[in-house]
Amino acid sequence: MIQSSLKERAILVDFDGGYYDWHRRDKKVEKDVGSRAGVNSAAGRYKKNIFLDNDIVLHSLRQIVQHAREASNNMTLPWHPSRRLLLNLNFLKHTKMVQEHESAIAEVLEHLDEHWDEMLEGARTSLGNLFVPTDYPNLSDVKAATYIKATFYPIGDDTDIRLSADEEMVERIKEEVRKSASRTYDDAIFHVWEKLYSAVSNAKENLDKVAHGADGRFRTEWYSHLEELVPVLKGLNLDGDKRLDEMADRLSTFLDDHEERQLKRKRGVCKHAASRMEDVYNDLTAVFGPMRQQRGAAA
Repeated sequence: MIQSSLKERAILVDFDGGYYDWHRRDKKVEKDVGSRAGVNSAAGRYKKNIFLDNDIVLHSLRQIVQHAREASNNMTLPWHPSRRLLLNLNFLKHTKMVQEHESAIAEVLEHLDEHWDEMLEGARTSLGNLFVPTDYPNLSDVKAATYIKATFYPIGDDTDIRLSADEEMVERIKEEVRKSASRTYDDAIFHVWEKLYSAVSNAKENLDKVAHGADGRFRTEWYSHLEELVPVLKGLNLDGDKRLDEMADRLSTFLDDHEERQLKRKRGVCKHAASRMEDVYNDLTAVFGPMRQQRGAAA
C-alpha cells in the first residue's frame, strides 16, 4: 500500500501563519471622491495605510510570515487541501526553519514594543486629516495576529476506516481511498519534477542572457531559488528516484563552484556556468519531457 509505506517515513503538516493588516477602508474618502466626480461612492473603494511612512516594522513581520510559508512549501509536497507531505529527511530542516522564523518574529515584536507610541504619533503626522483614532488597534492585537504554526498529523490509509456499514460499502470506500492515494502520490512526484524543471529553466534562461550579453543585469531570484530548493530536494524524493538525487548532487556542486558574487562580477564565469546549466537542463528535459507528455495525454 502506498500510504502504508509512507507512514514510516513521512508525516502530514498543516502550516499556518498570519500577520496584522494595517490597511483600512475609508468610506469618507470614497464619498468625497464620488461627490467630486459626480458618481456614487460605490464606484470605488479607498484603502488607506493607517501607518503611512511608519510601517517598516509591519512590513518586516509580513515578510517573515510569507517567507516561512514559502520555505515550508519548498520542503513539502502537495497532499491534502489543507495539509502537505513532509518526508522525515526534511523534518529537522522544517523544524529548524519554523524556530528561526519564530525567533525573527519575536525580535521584531520586541522592537515594536519599544516604538509603538512613536509609530502612532508618526502616523498621526503623516496622515493628517485622514488620521482616525478608532482605526488603530492595541499593540496586543497586532501581536496576537502575527504568528506561524506547524501542526503535524499521522498519515492515514484505507486500514484506518472504521464504519458501522455493510461490508460491501466499506470495501467500496476503501477502494476509493486507495485510488485517491495513488493519484495524490503521482501528483506529488510530478510536482517535485515540475518544481525542479521550473527552477533549472529559470536559471538557464537568466545565465544565457548575461553570458551572451542579451541582458547585462544579473538577477538574483533564480540563484536564491536554487539555494533554497537544492538542500531539500532529496527530502522531496518520494519514490527514491536516483535520477532526482543525481540532479540534486549536480546542482549542489554547481552552487559550490559558482558563488553568486562571482557570477555577478565576471561574464566569463557566467559563460562557463551557463554551459553547465544547459547540460543539466538538457538532461532534465530528457526525463521530465516524457512525464509531462504522459500527464497531458492522461488528462
